[in-house]
Amino acid sequence: MIDLMLQVEQVSWIDKPKLQKFLNFIIESLQKIPFNETQFQWPSIKYHSFGSQGNGFGTNNSDIDLTLITDHYIPEVSSLKFIFRNLKRIVADKKCKIYFIRHAKVPLITLYYRGQNVDIIMNNLLGILNSKLLKSYSLLHEKVKAGGILLKLWGKQNKVIRKPRISSYAMILMWICFLQRKYALPDLQDQIYVSTLKQKQGDYMINIKRTFRKEYQNFKTDPRFVFYKEPLFKELQQKCSNLNNIDIEQLLLKFWEYYTIDGEFLRKKQKISIHYSEQMDEKYPFSIIDPFDHKSDPGKKLGRKLLTKKIWPKFIEASQTDVQQTFKFLR
Repeated sequence: MIDLMLQVEQVSWIDKPKLQKFLNFIIESLQKIPFNETQFQWPSIKYHSFGSQGNGFGTNNSDIDLTLITDHYIPEVSSLKFIFRNLKRIVADKKCKIYFIRHAKVPLITLYYRGQNVDIIMNNLLGILNSKLLKSYSLLHEKVKAGGILLKLWGKQNKVIRKPRISSYAMILMWICFLQRKYALPDLQDQIYVSTLKQKQGDYMINIKRTFRKEYQNFKTDPRFVFYKEPLFKELQQKCSNLNNIDIEQLLLKFWEYYTIDGEFLRKKQKISIHYSEQMDEKYPFSIIDPFDHKSDPGKKLGRKLLTKKIWPKFIEASQTDVQQTFKFLR
């Protein structure tokens, strides 16, 4: 019999010294770039990691994501092209493989070195916010983290998580949304909670400028939520007692059942969201409202044809199969 909670501990263990050494190597290499020689006005640059390695739902083989943060908008493609050209020269003697993927949804540089890889992106404030928000959710209760990691492993094993299907990020949002609607998991962005936090006076909204799918976008978003280091967070953890009385196997079965073609999710016709409430678009039944980025929908690409043939059958199969059998690939 597989102890799923123990499996989560094992697959989520990260060699932090090794990870930090790799990150230091990347950042030190980036700091050698002569930014003052470019046409752009480069201000002081800050480096932030984000994504699976820092959002509480990562595993020991999760990729590393790094973003360069500047204090004003710089065109992503042009700046990344400059960084790529210089970074390639700087790491030339390190036997690295480095690629500039300019035509991706979000332009990026990918670097491989000694079995590790990092994606480098410009000014991804939303990535940092999302990572901190998900990290906080993962710490509300041990089963929030465990279920999210197990669903990522299941999704990849069954080809549910892959392009152009469901992303790991979308799967985590689906999981948190399910726990909120069925087990009263707190909404960390709820204005009732957020209004009690100590905030700076004035306009708290942040402005997002970026190129997304070759389109320049400019919009504002509310970055506030109950971070896990806030005193209020401990009170919200106590509100998760509903999860104490159900084991992780039963939670997963109910999750799969909830999202099947005959499940409660489709019957209630609400979009997947961990904060907002909005009616489902019949054309895109798996439409997802991103917590901060309202212009992005991680689930919109999932039309009914793809869902019917590739996604729903996997959810139905998992909901009708013993969980130990479903996760036998972890043995």
